[in-house]
Amino acid sequence: MNTQPTKGFTLLELLIVIGILAILSAVTILVINPAELLRKSRDTQRISDLGAINSALAFYLVNTSTISMGSVSSSYSVTSTTCAGRIAVATTSQKVDSTGWIPVDLATLAVGSPISKYPIDPNPAYTGESQRYYVYLTDGAGKWELITGLESTYYTVTENKLNKDGGRFDGLYEVGNKLDILTAVTSTCFGGAYYLRGPGQSTGGLIFYDKGAYTDGWRYLEAAASDQGTSSWGVAPCYGAAISGADGTAIGTGHQNTEDMIIATGCTNAAQLTHGVPIGGYNDWFLPSKDELNKMWKNLKSGTDENGVVYTPIGGLTSNIYWSSSEAGAASAWVQNFPDGYQYGLNKSRTTYYVRAVRAF
Repeated sequence: MNTQPTKGFTLLELLIVIGILAILSAVTILVINPAELLRKSRDTQRISDLGAINSALAFYLVNTSTISMGSVSSSYSVTSTTCAGRIAVATTSQKVDSTGWIPVDLATLAVGSPISKYPIDPNPAYTGESQRYYVYLTDGAGKWELITGLESTYYTVTENKLNKDGGRFDGLYEVGNKLDILTAVTSTCFGGAYYLRGPGQSTGGLIFYDKGAYTDGWRYLEAAASDQGTSSWGVAPCYGAAISGADGTAIGTGHQNTEDMIIATGCTNAAQLTHGVPIGGYNDWFLPSKDELNKMWKNLKSGTDENGVVYTPIGGLTSNIYWSSSEAGAASAWVQNFPDGYQYGLNKSRTTYYVRAVRAF
């Protein structure tokens, strides 16, 4: 008979095990992120819904002799929304007999309707900055556009469906056979959603970057309506000595670079033309970082944006060289040549280069 006493866990061992389990639980929650999974699931449904409606409308177009797509002056949805400046027509009906929120009568098709009802948003939001519901617009002659908002990081950042859908508004998801019907977003259309090369919050400001979702308190970068003048990047002691922290080059680092330039004792520099200066009704402007400046050139000045879309350059940007807030070394800082987009480091003490303020919101 074994008379050896059974050895149990010591208090220290139990605490270690509990600690390990707590860490594993936290890691599991972070990896799984149930809230994000739900947002992704709803976005998947939204993309599927608009795809189904789009296919149904295409089916209608080839299976009817008399096309009736709705009014060219109306904005159709389940909520009153004046997308493209149109008159809002709203109903919560999902019927496919022309009395639903989309006025196209699928019930008259000899072969039957390809869908049983017009779907609506699985988790609608009618107020705030990130609104979600479905909108239908038409030119009345066989062309249409379907629009909604997305909410998950996966589809707005990782996959970035908002930028890849072919529509002109990077803050919205758009499908259809004519993706330029939506020409303007008013205050009652998805909360006045901002879009690339469209108006920012400041007077005359223009959006040149959309990261797809609000993180760290901002989503958009806008450029001021005009240049703030010319300046050296910084004379002594900015020239000849590196400024601690003012070397960020990535998008999102321009604000901190500017702050670091401002606190550099006795340093007259380009950041002073932006920091705390009231421009277009706001005073939270800063000198853009190297990558932020490149986005400005690419999406306002170059004529072909980062998605390959050709557009007419806007923004009043001169064909000159602009300073960034990013140091390249103790005696140089990054600039961008706006005629060709080339970036390189130049002597900080030079005085003939331009400054264009930007802000994040």
